[in-house]
Amino acid sequence: RMTDITRFDRLEWALPVMQLFHLQMNLASTIFKAHYGSQSTEGSLAYFVACLDRRRLAFQSQDYRALDEFLWLVFDAMVRTLW
Repeated sequence: RMTDITRFDRLEWALPVMQLFHLQMNLASTIFKAHYGSQSTEGSLAYFVACLDRRRLAFQSQDYRALDEFLWLVFDAMVRTLW
């Protein structure tokens, strides 16, 4: 692309934009890391990971699909508790 003649052909007009999927992945990871806590603290995500025996959710590396399902599960449980 460096040898293209015009700015248009070199794609200098294009702006990189974060797509919704990547934004959701980053937000889920941020929520998980911010509220992880420890297994001995009731209500922390680490406590729920241990109670539900979720193996694909580690603090350093998470499977996005497992993390998304887990966060929705915890959210639904907390809403039903407060209902």
